[in-house]
Amino acid sequence: MKRMKVVGSGRKPGSKNILQSELKEHLRLHLCNELEAIQERINELPMLERYKVAAMLFKLVISPANDFESNASNVILVPHNL
Repeated sequence: MKRMKVVGSGRKPGSKNILQSELKEHLRLHLCNELEAIQERINELPMLERYKVAAMLFKLVISPANDFESNASNVILVPHNL
């Protein structure tokens, strides 16, 4: 069931999504504080699970392919001891 939009509600076109910005900042701070613990937890995972986690994290860090210049060669090196 599709929700009906109420005229005049929501953000105005071109305005910033402040809630999303604040959530991203809180997530960034939390991840920075937990980085060492996260690395230790990842090291405990089997190799296949490590690659799955890395693939999920790459989606958060790397821009989609259409954001890159089409003539640039993008190479991602994944260390063997990820």
